[in-house]
Amino acid sequence: MKEDLVDIVTFGGDLGPMAMAPQLREMVNLAHRYGARAHANIGGSGMQKNQGYVAPEAWWAAATNIWHAGADGIYTFNLFPTQPDVRYSRMGSRETLAGLDKLYAIDPIEPKNLWGFNRSALVIPDRLPIVFGPSGRINALLPVGEDLVGNAPEGKTTHTLLRVRIAGLIAGDHVVVRLNGQPPLIAKPTVPLTETPVASWFEIAVDPTLVKPGDNRIAVDIATKRPVDSSVLLDRLELAVTYQ
Repeated sequence: MKEDLVDIVTFGGDLGPMAMAPQLREMVNLAHRYGARAHANIGGSGMQKNQGYVAPEAWWAAATNIWHAGADGIYTFNLFPTQPDVRYSRMGSRETLAGLDKLYAIDPIEPKNLWGFNRSALVIPDRLPIVFGPSGRINALLPVGEDLVGNAPEGKTTHTLLRVRIAGLIAGDHVVVRLNGQPPLIAKPTVPLTETPVASWFEIAVDPTLVKPGDNRIAVDIATKRPVDSSVLLDRLELAVTYQ
């Protein structure tokens, strides 16, 4: 790039397109420093096979994060539509993405799901899963590439639902969430906890005005009377955005 031999820089982990948003900003800035275009990846392997984020809302959120990072374009990998695909029809600009329902998330990346040449995904910062450990607290970084309230279509209101999936909890345990340093909120399990520890979903409606464009810091605490061991971990964190 220093020698002006590069016109376009393509980057991004196929298995971490959502968690990598902060790193995308760094790479875009590097490419632009030398006058090169920056194109970022959303990979079908990561979004569909390992994570289950096949819905257009998840792809639109990932694309919004890319445009927010300042990229000049988006390319996809391992996605082979045989007919017109609504994901492609809206990902081409920030303007066509504004006002769409979205599912912002952090990529969960497990070693058992990776082939040798994809193990570089394991060094992506701020990915999932995150183990709570003895403190019973973890901090996660959720990139959101837009002003959720400002992008609400005319006549509609922004609704935001924060969802987390935590393994290793039992009846009597509680999940406390703090968004960007705001007062703590108790997330409710979608299914009552039992004495058998299983991966359980918890959710809570959050004020969309507290979600900022860029990186959102989410602290999750386990309130329990028992010791918290390494079996307690966070393996999903999602923010569902809907306009009604």
